[in-house]
Amino acid sequence: MVIRVASFFPFQTTYYLNGHSFMEQELNKRKIGFRKNDNAFLAADNVEQLQAAADRLSAEVIRKQLDYWTLILGPKFSKKERGAMNLSRFYAVHQIEYCRNFIFKRHFPIHKVFERSCELGLWRLTAHKISEIFGTRLTKKFATD
Repeated sequence: MVIRVASFFPFQTTYYLNGHSFMEQELNKRKIGFRKNDNAFLAADNVEQLQAAADRLSAEVIRKQLDYWTLILGPKFSKKERGAMNLSRFYAVHQIEYCRNFIFKRHFPIHKVFERSCELGLWRLTAHKISEIFGTRLTKKFATD
């Protein structure tokens, strides 16, 4: 997990989680053999346990880690400051990526997939989508569709 804490109020914190790292730790705890190249699992002695490790990465597990590391690395306030503010945490998923492992023997198939994904991205990129990407609120001056 990588954490980025803003140095200004409201101290927004951004988290980058790697589920494959979590799964690797879970398999190591249970002494289940596997082979991994960078972030890709190439083989596992017990595929069912690999899936079970992925299933154990629950919202509760994630929240516990986020709360812990935010407390450790986030800004500290005195009791008086905490009393003067209504401090709370709110977590939202901004982006999630699912891995679909494609194995190509030659480079040109992935090149075509990449070109097509770029075309679709440009075709579907609207003002509303850009506002979501950059976190800018659309006003009545802009159409949402």
